Amino acid sequence: MNPQIRVFLKIAGIPAFMMISASVFAQSDTFRLENYKLPEIKFRSIDISGRAENTGDGQNIVFDSLTANKNRNNILNGNLALNFRSFKSTRKIQRLQNFSITQNSNFWKNQTDSMKLESKDLNSYTNLHYSLTNRIYGRKNYFIETDLWTYGTNDLYKRKADTFYTNNKNSYFSLQIPLLVGKGRIEPVTKARQAVYIFDELSKEKRLTRNPSEIEITEFSDFLALLDNERYFDSRLKKISDLEKIDSFLTEKKIISEKDMKYFAIVNDNLDFGSNIERNSGKRFSIGTSPQMSLTNSTNRRKIGDSVVYTYDLKIKNLGISGILIYEIERPVNLYWQNNFKIEFMYSYLSSDTKIDTTSFLEKGTLLSGGINYGWSYVPNTRTSISANFVARFDAPRVSAEKMDTVFSNKSFHFNPGISVNLQYYLTQRLRFYANTYFSYRYLESDNEYFNQRLFNFGNYDKYKTFNYTISLGFSYAIF
Repeated sequence: MNPQIRVFLKIAGIPAFMMISASVFAQSDTFRLENYKLPEIKFRSIDISGRAENTGDGQNIVFDSLTANKNRNNILNGNLALNFRSFKSTRKIQRLQNFSITQNSNFWKNQTDSMKLESKDLNSYTNLHYSLTNRIYGRKNYFIETDLWTYGTNDLYKRKADTFYTNNKNSYFSLQIPLLVGKGRIEPVTKARQAVYIFDELSKEKRLTRNPSEIEITEFSDFLALLDNERYFDSRLKKISDLEKIDSFLTEKKIISEKDMKYFAIVNDNLDFGSNIERNSGKRFSIGTSPQMSLTNSTNRRKIGDSVVYTYDLKIKNLGISGILIYEIERPVNLYWQNNFKIEFMYSYLSSDTKIDTTSFLEKGTLLSGGINYGWSYVPNTRTSISANFVARFDAPRVSAEKMDTVFSNKSFHFNPGISVNLQYYLTQRLRFYANTYFSYRYLESDNEYFNQRLFNFGNYDKYKTFNYTISLGFSYAIF
C-alpha cells in the first residue's frame, strides 16, 4: 500500500474512533431526537445569498528538484447567488433537488520573490448548478439511489503584470450520473427539535398543565412538519393559519394552562426560528458507480503594449467512470450538540482529448482518492449555530499521454487537511448572517516526467507546499 495513503487511513481512524466513543454517551433529555421519523412531507424554498471573503497563502514550490520559489497571494472574493431547494420524504422515497445561479468576482494580487514580479488579476464568472439525489427504499432500509449532477460556468479572466496583459475567456460544463445501492437512512429531525423548543419555552413560563409525553411530542413534531406541505402566496395568511392550527392542537391535547400574549409570542417566535437550523439523525452506507463527462473551451490572448505576442484556443473533452464507496453518520448527541462523520473513497478511470490550436493529444489516467469529514455543532438556541469541522483529502493520480509520437507519464500524490469554524445567526426569520474561517495545508509531489498534465490539473511541480486561510462574511435571505 502507498505509504502516504496508509498515513491518510490512520488519520481517518481518529475521527471514527471518536465517533464510536461518542455513541456511549447517554442522552439525559427525556426526548431523543434520534428516534424521530419524519412523516410524508414536501418542502420548497428559494433564497438569495451573498458573501465577501479574504483568502491568503504562502507557498514554497520546488521545480526540477533544484529551484525554490516563494509566492504570496491575497485574494478578495465576493458573490451573489439565487438558490432553489426542493425536498420530498416518504417511507419509500427521499428526494432532494438543488438549483443555483451564482455570480462571482474576485481580485487577486500575487508577489513572486525570485523574479520580483507583482501581478494583479481580475476574474468574473457565472455558475449554474443543478443536483438531484433520489433514493428509493425497500425493506430494512435498503435503497437504490439514482442521482444527477450538472455544473456549468462561463468566466472572463484578466491579468496585468508589469508590461504584459492577459485576457482569457473560458466556458466549462460537466455531467455526472451516479448510480448507487446501499443500506441506512439519515432522517431530518429538525421538526422534532422545534416541538421541544416550544414545549420547553412554554414550560419555563408556566403555560403547561403538565409535561407532554414522548408520544405527544412526536405527534406535535409530525403536526409541525405537515404544516410545511401547505403553500400560501401571502406569507401573512400562512402565519395566521399556522398559529390557529397549533393553538387548536395544543388545546385539544389539554396541555395549555393559560392563553395570553406571552403564550402566543412564544409559539410565534419558535414557529419563526425553531426549524431554521437543520438537525439530522442516522447512518448510511452506499456503493456504486458514476459515469461522467466534461467539456472545456478556452480562448487566451497575451499582449505587450498594443502587440499580441501569444494566443491559443483550447478545447478539452473528458470522459470517465468512477467506483464510489461512502459511509456517513449524523448523530444528535443531545438537544444542543450534533455530531457528524463521513468517509468516502473513489477510484476513477478517465480519458482526456485535448486540442490546442491545431495540436491534439490524448491523456489517459486513473485516480484513487478519498476524504473524511468529522465535526461537531453546538446549537444553544433557535437563532445560533456554532460548528467546527476537520476535513482531509488525498488524491493519487497516474497519467499517461501521447503527443507527437512521444509517450509521457506522471505519478502524483496530493494531501490536503484543514479545519473550519463556522458561526451563523438569524437576525430575522428570513435573514441569516454567517462568518466562516478555514485553515488548510496542501502538499503535492510529482515525478514531473510529464509536465503538461491537464487531466487532473495538478501542475508541473516536483513538490508543492502551501498554507492557506480563508475568512468570509455573508448573508442569506429566504424569499419563501
